[in-house]
Amino acid sequence: MMIYEIQQLIDRVITEQRIKRKAELNVLQAQIKPHFLYNTLESINSLILMEETEAACDVVDALGSYYRLSLSKGKEVITINEEIDIVKNYLNIQQIRYADLFSVQYKLDERAGSFKILKLVLQPLVENALYHGIRVKGEHGIISVETEYLQDFIRIKVEDDGVGMSEECIRRILDDSSDTGVSGFGLRGTIERLRIFYASDDCFRIESVIGLGTKITILIPVNGENGEGKYV
Repeated sequence: MMIYEIQQLIDRVITEQRIKRKAELNVLQAQIKPHFLYNTLESINSLILMEETEAACDVVDALGSYYRLSLSKGKEVITINEEIDIVKNYLNIQQIRYADLFSVQYKLDERAGSFKILKLVLQPLVENALYHGIRVKGEHGIISVETEYLQDFIRIKVEDDGVGMSEECIRRILDDSSDTGVSGFGLRGTIERLRIFYASDDCFRIESVIGLGTKITILIPVNGENGEGKYV
């Protein structure tokens, strides 16, 4: 019996390490985001050719800030304010690329800004809202980003009024044993990283209605083993 339990423990550790390595690779891919970089450089080139120099400079500034914060000198955690700045830079660039496709609303709790969060967990959420929610809808949409301090937790919500997702699609995304068929660093990679880092299966929630949109909620603990670095 003891041998069996030891083997189970070994298997679990191996599985967790495999998932962790995959999550770390996803982070590296997210930091670089080559397709996003190439597309943004093409947008800058187009703006220059159209003599929209001020807009081109704005994109260059946003792009530089985006990568500076994303790389963050190799740090695994950053402040929520820094994470929000990554989101703002990303969406500012996309608003220039996709003129009039979407607008953004921010409702940010100042009390939450100095708390730390696992890096690069919000950008994939707004990217999903843009590409799989609003852009698919084919008409103007709204992306909302909200932070709220709740004493024991920081609640972060990313919401869109796009096409929404079915219950089956949500189940596949949340079920770490299923294959969603989605490659790259998206919702699945974000969920894996959050679950590993915060040692919780309940820190990530998806609510969606077909035709109305999707709301994703993250709960970040402000105390405990991976929530102890509350302030910079």
